[in-house]
Amino acid sequence: MLFVLDFNLFLNRLTLYS
Repeated sequence: MLFVLDFNLFLNRLTLYS
């Protein structure tokens, strides 16, 4: 679960930088 949350945050950051 923590891994999924971390991955979600990572994707969110990528979207922000995009």
